[in-house]
Amino acid sequence: MRNSFRFVLTALLFALLNLPVLAIDWGGALSNYTRYKGVNSGDLKLDQLDDANIWFKVPFDKAGNIYFVAEGLYEFEYDDRSDDKTHYVDLSLAKFSYLNKISATDSILVNAGRFSFSDATGVIFNQAADGLFAKYQTTMIEANVYAAYTGLLNAGIVKFLNHGKDLFEYDSDKIYQRADEYVVGAAAVTFPNFVMNQTGTLQFFGSQKTDSVKFRRLYGTLALNGPVFMGLYYNLSGTYSYAKYEDDDAVYSYLARGRLDYYFPFMGAVLSGGVDMASGDDPKKHHDDKRGAFMGFTKINAYFSADDPQYSGLFKLYTKASAKVVDKVRVSGGVDWVSEIAHRMEYKGTAFSAGVDVQAFSDLLIGAEFKNYRDYDDAKNNKMQFGINVQLVF
Repeated sequence: MRNSFRFVLTALLFALLNLPVLAIDWGGALSNYTRYKGVNSGDLKLDQLDDANIWFKVPFDKAGNIYFVAEGLYEFEYDDRSDDKTHYVDLSLAKFSYLNKISATDSILVNAGRFSFSDATGVIFNQAADGLFAKYQTTMIEANVYAAYTGLLNAGIVKFLNHGKDLFEYDSDKIYQRADEYVVGAAAVTFPNFVMNQTGTLQFFGSQKTDSVKFRRLYGTLALNGPVFMGLYYNLSGTYSYAKYEDDDAVYSYLARGRLDYYFPFMGAVLSGGVDMASGDDPKKHHDDKRGAFMGFTKINAYFSADDPQYSGLFKLYTKASAKVVDKVRVSGGVDWVSEIAHRMEYKGTAFSAGVDVQAFSDLLIGAEFKNYRDYDDAKNNKMQFGINVQLVF
């Protein structure tokens, strides 16, 4: 595997050195995120996150269809509750991109290197990895394939979901620790505006652990989105999953997502509402029943809570809204109503959020937020957070 990636990197470097280089563009950002979080207002402790990143882009043609872009990151976090200080460095982006416009409507896009990729749902796989992406696009159809390797990523930055005894041992004292090794792949076909401006996508995604042929996850997703009427849009997706974890029985599970967004004709206001539902593990099921808990690949919290809940055994109703109340000031807020799915559906708790972002200058953003989660059964899962974020772009 390492030799394969060395070959790919060598080939990319050779290609870059043999292309004419135009003007190099570059920039960066400095950010500070200061949070006070705890179970309640009397338990708040400081958690501070500082990061600095710098990027550069090298175009190889005047149209910008061929280019190389890279971004480096340094991150520092201090947790007052545990008195932990952690440092990370990361190459978050290193991508060579080639776009061939065959005609006014047809094109081929190829990306190679380290870059972000998201599956059709946005919550199964949504992260950077080292690999290749290719897309063929016409007015009638879009087809794309993706393949990548995760073992060169920084485990302190990107988190995966593992299972049972197969837990990755992360050392927080290391600035850069190689992540768990998976090969992931996806293939999708999209029909844009196939009927009444509606778009449909069929996608297959899979992951395979490199050190075990018995540890794999496969997902099939059907997604639809488009306008309903003026200002109102919908987004629906359904996923069926097969998973095999070492010597355990195969598990079949599902994830369903639906959302409505209404864009008001004033104040840049948006009102959204939706539902997420992911199968859980029923402890009372028959031993021949292969249905189980849904599990994605990238660790993505389904809602704000102390136990970092994932999209598994979950039923969530939510609403959120945002609006630009005055020039350069946007306010937002939302509510999540959450239930657990196991043997039966049981109400779990409610999460609230509110925030304000101020674009003080073109290169300076200041934000503040408040989040609060109250658990119906277990107060240990309660969580409260106040945060202030400052970002300077240069």
